[in-house]
Amino acid sequence: MKLNSKISTTDDKYGVMSFFLGYKFKQGEAAPNPTENGLYLNKLQSKKYGVISYEGNSNEKKQTKNLFKLKNYLSSQNIKFVDDYYFYAVYDSPFGKGHNEIWIELLNARAEWVAPSYC
Repeated sequence: MKLNSKISTTDDKYGVMSFFLGYKFKQGEAAPNPTENGLYLNKLQSKKYGVISYEGNSNEKKQTKNLFKLKNYLSSQNIKFVDDYYFYAVYDSPFGKGHNEIWIELLNARAEWVAPSYC
């Protein structure tokens, strides 16, 4: 399993880095137990997120720019969202050119709703 295939982090206030396990570990079934102190398995409930993606190396300025871009788009569509936190996800190597995403939890979102890729 490639540990760097999907990584999410919260902002620096919390300092959490997560590695998403593959489909065969769905809902934590047969997931390997952590062997180091400070590591733990965390099952997340199913939720809906608004997501914006951007390419290249990221930094705090790019994260903030894309976070506000996504929030502004969701607000313009009258879509309610959680404003207390967000997820920052990196696909591929976080040390090279990567695919970056900002995730915001949506409230009362319709399952069939899909945002255009150009928000």
